[in-house]
Amino acid sequence: MNALSYLFFVKLKAQLRRLFSKPVSAIVTLFVLAFFGFSIYSAVSNREMMSAMMNVQSVQGWMMLFCGYVLFLMTVMILQKRSAIVTRDDAQFIFAGPFTRKQTLAYLLIETVEGSLIYALIAVAYILMMMSSTVILTVPLVLSLILSSLLMFYFAFALFTWFYFLELVKPQAKWIKYGFLAVLLGFIGLIAIRNVGVDGGIQSTITRFVADPLFNWVPVFGWCKMALIGLVSQDMTACLIGFAATLLVCAGITALILNVKGDFYEQAIMDAEWISELRQNARARRAQSQTHEKVVSVKQARFGSGAAALVSKNLLILRKTRRLLSLQEVLLIVIYLGIVWMNGQGFSFYQFFVLIVLFTSATTDRIAQDLRVFYLYLIPDRPMKKLAALMVPSMLHIVAVVFASLVLCPFVLGSSWAELVPAALMMTGFGWLFLSASLVCLRLMKSRSTPLMEQMIKMVFCLILAIPYGITVVTLVMIPGVPAFMIQLAGLIVNGVIGLACLALATPLLSGNNLMAD
Repeated sequence: MNALSYLFFVKLKAQLRRLFSKPVSAIVTLFVLAFFGFSIYSAVSNREMMSAMMNVQSVQGWMMLFCGYVLFLMTVMILQKRSAIVTRDDAQFIFAGPFTRKQTLAYLLIETVEGSLIYALIAVAYILMMMSSTVILTVPLVLSLILSSLLMFYFAFALFTWFYFLELVKPQAKWIKYGFLAVLLGFIGLIAIRNVGVDGGIQSTITRFVADPLFNWVPVFGWCKMALIGLVSQDMTACLIGFAATLLVCAGITALILNVKGDFYEQAIMDAEWISELRQNARARRAQSQTHEKVVSVKQARFGSGAAALVSKNLLILRKTRRLLSLQEVLLIVIYLGIVWMNGQGFSFYQFFVLIVLFTSATTDRIAQDLRVFYLYLIPDRPMKKLAALMVPSMLHIVAVVFASLVLCPFVLGSSWAELVPAALMMTGFGWLFLSASLVCLRLMKSRSTPLMEQMIKMVFCLILAIPYGITVVTLVMIPGVPAFMIQLAGLIVNGVIGLACLALATPLLSGNNLMAD
């Protein structure tokens, strides 16, 4: 077991060393961690007092949303036709080494705890950002939220691991996982049906479902929700029962995994080879869905010269794939629209949610894929012009997200054109700003860039870069008679100029200092 412990800590040290391998990435990493730590401290220590009832209702709503997310993630993992739990390198060491079965399984569980903690911290940072406007954030609440998130993710990942081994040993055992999901989802469905048909419409039905005490009987998800609600409402008995029951179930699943019998080594190694190949494609920005993507025929296409050829090529790809929006973005937009409609918070609050969708959508995946093709550097044109050409498909994607987020607002939120047009300008400007900031992050981190670190650095950059926009808008609002359209148009211009400055900072990516020049 000492060798496995050594492997775990060496991998952890290598991940940390990779972030601190260059002075720039080390400084940026420390700055981001300090920023998030200070933000959470400020949110906890400087809250205005709200009513306890608002706290309970808000925590119920956000916890139900979070439980739904983890439940959806667990369902997708369990229902996958093929999956894996380790990579090729780990499999060749832990399955071929002189280790007992329990030592191997214990190592896999330690890796599960590490992954659950990473997912939990990311989720908590997101939830705290969303809850801060309606919930009194205290240290016990934040710690309890971290614990409940960790337990739910560990339950989901450990249950998936157990089903994985069980199916490898006994293929017919796959019906056990199907039966478990059917019972769990069926019980939640009955709770939802129980609240339908009472006066008050859909909004009242959703509100009753969120607050239904019967959900507390749902294993793990309901128990964690009960624990947090008990903490907020000062019912420590419910809080302790919720966490104790969840810990007991997680301990039981851990014991089941440690006592798995049968020969699963060979198939686990084959699955590890398969998943490693997928991850290699993902690092090269070639996901499997893109490699085998369906395309349609295009009758005619025109190509420009120089940097314009890059625009022509990427537009042709968009025409052939017809892929501007992802299903995940559409689902997020619908969920956020439903949350705002249910809470009656109005169109202004909904714009904040759309900015979150734009922030997560403004990635450099497509651009990084082009930056790894060496013919790009042979095109006779200015580096900044070529980089701007590479951003065209991503900006079209941003515009598509803005359009999709606003198209239903007149029907659901009753928004008028006087509200929609300035909002569209504001969102497009911030989309451009987010995308430009992503390029700067890519320029700083290069091949050391990971999706998580890129998002964290980008968040800090964007908060700083949004200050001129805020000053401009606040100044114009204080001037009587300035229409909202002109205010947001000025904000769009400010964000556009800042985005161009970021584009100039990222230009060295095409000046002999590309992603692989580390």
